[in-house]
Amino acid sequence: MSEKIEKVMEEVKALTVLELNELVKALEEEFGVTAAAPVAVAAAPVAGGAAPAAAEEEKTDTKGGEGSASSTGLDKHTQNYLNKNDK
Repeated sequence: MSEKIEKVMEEVKALTVLELNELVKALEEEFGVTAAAPVAVAAAPVAGGAAPAAAEEEKTDTKGGEGSASSTGLDKHTQNYLNKNDK
């Protein structure tokens, strides 16, 4: 990881939840994007009882840990910000 990214990560780690919320809103406004999690679409039931297995596959991580939709959205915003400032 580059030194620049490490510095940003340390700054983000030091923020409170309210400050992180404010940061996400500011990034959304700045770049005209949204950090909303994608919505899963349920498949139509298939004959033979395949629906319960499909429903189980649709479970998502809502804890906000590494790789979750919320952290991925923030990572994209952060990367866009860094790319903009590298120019």
